[in-house]
Amino acid sequence: EAIKHYEQALRLEPKDCYARASLARALLQQGKVQEAIEHFVQALTLTPKHPDALYNLGCALERAGRVREAEEQYEQALRMYPEFVEAHISSGNGLLRQAKPHDAIPYYDQTLRIKPYYTQMHFNLGRALEQVGRVPEAIEQYEQALSCRPDLVRARNALTRLRAAQ
Repeated sequence: EAIKHYEQALRLEPKDCYARASLARALLQQGKVQEAIEHFVQALTLTPKHPDALYNLGCALERAGRVREAEEQYEQALRMYPEFVEAHISSGNGLLRQAKPHDAIPYYDQTLRIKPYYTQMHFNLGRALEQVGRVPEAIEQYEQALSCRPDLVRARNALTRLRAAQ
């Protein structure tokens, strides 16, 4: 339904960047990754500094397995919009998935500077710190995650495991 709505809007106004980016998001949600990528690229051709289109193109590229290109989009979004939390998160998560925890840490740190009570980022930062051997700092981050959300089982398990190993 949403896709038809956005397609109709684009028939009336083909240069509407926001309608094109919205169509691309709807396509991405339906798993039509390549089509979504094409529409995000078109949206960025119309409005090169559209933050959501930059970020969402990165997400679509990542889903397509084009990780390096996705990272480039996140970085471009962050150069233009340094406080873009989602781009920091996606960059950090992508690096952590690539077994580059050292590189992920600054993105998580920045996310927490912007949103200090973001529970999941405390947990993710804890994971990254643990992987690079900074165990006391990892413990602190897991504790922070639990102070925000006491029922976060993964953080409790990680904290228990690290304390038992000390």
